[in-house]
Amino acid sequence: MQGFSGSVDRDSAADFAAALDRVSSGSVDGIVLDFSGLNFFGTVGLVLLRSFIDDAGRRFIPVVVVGGRTVTRPLELCGMAPYVKVFETIEDAGRALTQDRVGPSTMEFTVPE
Repeated sequence: MQGFSGSVDRDSAADFAAALDRVSSGSVDGIVLDFSGLNFFGTVGLVLLRSFIDDAGRRFIPVVVVGGRTVTRPLELCGMAPYVKVFETIEDAGRALTQDRVGPSTMEFTVPE
C-alpha cells in the first residue's frame, strides 16, 4: 500500500513517478494506491497512473485505488474510470485484492490529445 497526499501536478510529477516506481519494484501480488489524501489530481497524474497500471497489468499485478471525488472525477472525464478500480476505503480495496475479486487491470483505449 502506498499513500499519497497533497497535489499531483506537473510540479510533483517526478516525486509521484518515483513513488509509483518504488511500489512496483519489489515482488508484489497486488497494489493498493491510497489517493484519499489528495486534494488535486491533474493530467500528469492520469498519464503516470495509466502507465503504471499498464506496466502492472503486463506483470499480472492487480492495482486498486482508494480515493474520493478528487480522483474519480478526472478518471471519469478522461475515460479511464472503467479501467481503474476505485474503492472508498483501504479496507475495501485490500479485501478486493485478497478475495481475488480483482484481476490485473487493462487499459485498451487512447487518451484524446
